[in-house]
Amino acid sequence: MLNKKGIRELAYVAEIKSIDPIEGSDNCESATVDGWHIMVRKGQFQVGDKCVYFEIDSRLDITKECFEFLSKCNGKIKTQKYTFGGKGLFFSQGLLMRLEECGLDADKYKVGDFLTEELGVIYADEADNKRKANDKPQYNEKFKKAKNKKIVKWMMRYSLGRKIIFAIFGVKPKKKASYPWFVIKTDEERCQNLPQSVWADKESTYNVTEKIDGSSTTIAIERDHKKYKLWICSRNVVVWDSVNNKVKSGGYYANLGHNPYVTSAEQYKLCEFLTKYMDEHKDVKWAYLQGETFGEGVQKRSYGLKGTDFRAFTLVDDIHNRYTYVDMKDILDAYGIPTVPIIVTGFVLPNTCDELVEMAHGESEIDGGMREGIVLRSEQNPTFSFKAVDPNFLVKYHG
Repeated sequence: MLNKKGIRELAYVAEIKSIDPIEGSDNCESATVDGWHIMVRKGQFQVGDKCVYFEIDSRLDITKECFEFLSKCNGKIKTQKYTFGGKGLFFSQGLLMRLEECGLDADKYKVGDFLTEELGVIYADEADNKRKANDKPQYNEKFKKAKNKKIVKWMMRYSLGRKIIFAIFGVKPKKKASYPWFVIKTDEERCQNLPQSVWADKESTYNVTEKIDGSSTTIAIERDHKKYKLWICSRNVVVWDSVNNKVKSGGYYANLGHNPYVTSAEQYKLCEFLTKYMDEHKDVKWAYLQGETFGEGVQKRSYGLKGTDFRAFTLVDDIHNRYTYVDMKDILDAYGIPTVPIIVTGFVLPNTCDELVEMAHGESEIDGGMREGIVLRSEQNPTFSFKAVDPNFLVKYHG
């Protein structure tokens, strides 16, 4: 679940919404928290019980007595597939524990309280821990309350204006190479964590695209007087910028022998595209293109590639904001830049999350193999998007 700062929480207080039988099992049943289904012992929980929910992809500290029982899996919480003698198929996603079992006073916590830091929960994948370590917000609360005011937004367009605003609000810029200040990093919410109001909304329609298992790539540009500043970035790190004009090592992907993010930019001339885009849109102060770099050595799913490839999924600037998928595709097609495969447009959400997760299952349009899942973006409000991941994919590639 993403918190208000857009950072993923791996443990939080939840309420049991339903308890249902699992076909073929005499001793276990399914407990539902939000849109997640978790296998528990019969009688372990009742509807309405308050509990701690640990999301998949998390790792618990097995040196703590309350988590010692997870020693065999080194504390890792993942999607697990059960068949119960071939009579039924059940995916359990997450772990449920009572607050008292975690050494917490249940009376002091309410549903929705986050416990990730308090319980010392981290990502199961070390690469994710390194990648997410830089997710701390750059701006303080005082600035966040004022950043949408017209005068502040106008001043933030300019280098001198940002310095003045930062000084006024006491913002401390990051010491590392400056990541483009205007870029919103990608981290889609999972459909299981959406509020009921989203499922009840039958007026909104969505573009549904394939979710590719790769690494987020951002190419950004900013107008600096008569020149442009350009960046090529991973999700958190600037790997090249036009000021220093030096490519950093591949970092986590150094073993590939090349920087996959720079390779993507060079392969499809993404910096050249953004430069032409700015030339054609004289009023635009900044813009960025985001997509997925994938293939050999990037994730376990190589898509049958020798080397890497790229598909775009977002185009944003300060005038048009986030383009709809269809509008973005129209622009990028003219430059020969491929986009993530589209599955359907004008899609209305089903009544339940389970139906959407079932829809996530299917063949990838890239190589015909298993696809990771789907991403849904509102056609009315392109800034709102979320994902549904196929649990079969998680078991096979992230188990």
